[in-house]
Amino acid sequence: MQKYLDITKIYCDTEGEPFSYVLLDNRQGVEAGRGNYTISTGKTQATIPEEPFSSIQSLCSKADSLLEEGTRESTIHAFRAYAEALDILPEPTNSWHAGGWILSRMGECYFRVGSFEQAQDLYADLMWYPGAIGNPWIHLRKGQINFELGEMERAGDELIRAYMGGGKDIFALEDPKYYEYLKTVAQGLE
Repeated sequence: MQKYLDITKIYCDTEGEPFSYVLLDNRQGVEAGRGNYTISTGKTQATIPEEPFSSIQSLCSKADSLLEEGTRESTIHAFRAYAEALDILPEPTNSWHAGGWILSRMGECYFRVGSFEQAQDLYADLMWYPGAIGNPWIHLRKGQINFELGEMERAGDELIRAYMGGGKDIFALEDPKYYEYLKTVAQGLE
């Protein structure tokens, strides 16, 4: 059975703050204005009401357990639970930290069962959620998906982003072929 990166592992930005994808919280992540997105600040941020947030937490906890079982069947069930949680999230879902958190897990399900084209579409949508751009874990998966689809230039770009944000350690539990490919693209890696 393939070992994967711990779904709950926290990667932090240069200021030591965790990326939004690791925060299943009820805070608003961004405020949208005419196609532009800015990070919400201050204590006046909107929050998801206690209910449905407790239902979202419960579904995601169940899904995390299923995903960790590591079988194809449990991964499919995990995807369904995450999708149900996303359906409960108030619209627009891309304004909530929780939305990015859930969508990143759904993409992980697609990746683990080898549905790379669906995963690619989902990760493209994920880039509109708070905390996705610059997140090394998300860039790692995007690079691996592009690699599997034969889109090598895009794979190299994404794998470099993952390396820049997470270092060599982010590749530790991954198939060595991804890091080996990265070494052909980026000079000076060991």
